[in-house]
Amino acid sequence: MKRLLCALLCALPLLVGCEMNDSSSSAPTAKTTLYGYLQPPAVAPAMLGQSRRGVVRSGYNTPLLADFVSKGTCLVNGKGVSFSLDTGTSMFKVSGLEPHGAYEVRFDLASLTLRATKPYSGSQMNMGTVDLTSTAKALLYETFGAYNRVSDIQDYDILEEYYLPLATKLTEWVKADGMTPDVFKSNLDGELTTYRNTYRLTDISKFTGNDMSGTWTGAGTLYTPTPTGSVGHKASVNLTLKATREKNVLTGYLDVQIVSSTVENSGGGIPISGKRAFTATITTEGRFSFELYNSNQRRVETWNCALDETDALVCSVTSADICGFQSGSPIKLHQ
Repeated sequence: MKRLLCALLCALPLLVGCEMNDSSSSAPTAKTTLYGYLQPPAVAPAMLGQSRRGVVRSGYNTPLLADFVSKGTCLVNGKGVSFSLDTGTSMFKVSGLEPHGAYEVRFDLASLTLRATKPYSGSQMNMGTVDLTSTAKALLYETFGAYNRVSDIQDYDILEEYYLPLATKLTEWVKADGMTPDVFKSNLDGELTTYRNTYRLTDISKFTGNDMSGTWTGAGTLYTPTPTGSVGHKASVNLTLKATREKNVLTGYLDVQIVSSTVENSGGGIPISGKRAFTATITTEGRFSFELYNSNQRRVETWNCALDETDALVCSVTSADICGFQSGSPIKLHQ
């Protein structure tokens, strides 16, 4: 189970990214060090604000790496940080970072920005190679709003078939003869608008988080209500939920087994053990709900289940009939 997110490849300094907000409660607690390799691309002189300098060769380039050391800046999740960069090996390091569920590292040199985004994987995090390919992937995360939802970066990995074509175009644009920041900005804006108008994040990525499939078990207390809404029969129960997932559809059953029950007030339905089969469409990742109907198509129960920060599946039920169950406190299920 995995539930462990701003820079933009800029044509102009005004195209700054947004700060990544960590709404995830699964953020790490220890200070983090990021490291990896910075590989600048071939770049047209105007992109670096130079009129006479030739196009920089692709791959490792000591002069350009030296420029990053002397003139470049580094941001992590939108905040400026100090960094080290070995111009011989192209290896960089950023240390002492505050806890976060995901990190984005960004290197700026004039109008050139390179970035990489990854979910938290440990206090020593390898960001890999920061180049135009990692930048394209980061651009798509940002385009689809993932920086406002850390869980998106934790749970979705953008597919190569979508970020590699964008990386190819970025490579062509930044080194093209006569390329200027204004032209680059226009090209990039148009390309990202096409992505945004054509796809959703779930269309261009694979889900890598906890898909809620498998067998879940837990125990708790449920009750059947009286016609006036008070507690009728109170029951200690064992719950077993089995589910399989295909794309955004979860199918399976929830088995409620009565361990013991007591009568709190007369008029409530008698608790009965049994399985509740369901098919649920996941519209919000990490959550699903389903309803139980009787033979007369009268709704009896509504179940709501959601993953918490510990990856427990927290389930609650509301009754629409005196024969249905109601939960006072949610019941946690574990795999």
